[in-house]
Amino acid sequence: MPWVTESRISPGPKDQPAVNLPVIRAVLPTYKQYTLIGNAGVTVVGGCSMGALRASELDTHRMIGVGWIYEWYRDGVVESDDEVAVTFHPETLEPLSVPLVNMRMTLGSAVEEGIINLHQSDMLLETAKSMYYPDRTYAAMVKKSVGQGLIPENEQDTVIDYLIHNEVDVKREDALLVIEKIKELAGL
Repeated sequence: MPWVTESRISPGPKDQPAVNLPVIRAVLPTYKQYTLIGNAGVTVVGGCSMGALRASELDTHRMIGVGWIYEWYRDGVVESDDEVAVTFHPETLEPLSVPLVNMRMTLGSAVEEGIINLHQSDMLLETAKSMYYPDRTYAAMVKKSVGQGLIPENEQDTVIDYLIHNEVDVKREDALLVIEKIKELAGL
């Protein structure tokens, strides 16, 4: 699969949804490009990643935001674009890091299941935020927190195991919602 080096969005026929698919090493279309498309009468659906961020900025210009991540950006729960950033293996496209949005939801589940408490969840999230996004994994986050005394060393493996095997992939869930919204708009 060749690398995509820039995003290209151009208006299609009126009343046909434009699709902003996640791409690798892409330059995010600009605010102006999205505005031009919206003004041309094309509906753009954004969610699950940078599309959610753009939708939170452009939902007044015919862009439709979908999913948790869109709502978090819209409501100011998250602000940084690195919340959705992921590093992929260049050949297999396997994710090598975990986006903060997934960590947020997964840590919330760990609290609900009694694996960690709310304070530990908050501190683990702060630890993850302090890491450069390509280095963010559940194991790295927990190990760094053990070194800071936030998680007892004897609980490290249990916490890591839970987070890895019970990950809430909110980016995937939101991507499926984007597809459903596009199908709805297309009358399928």
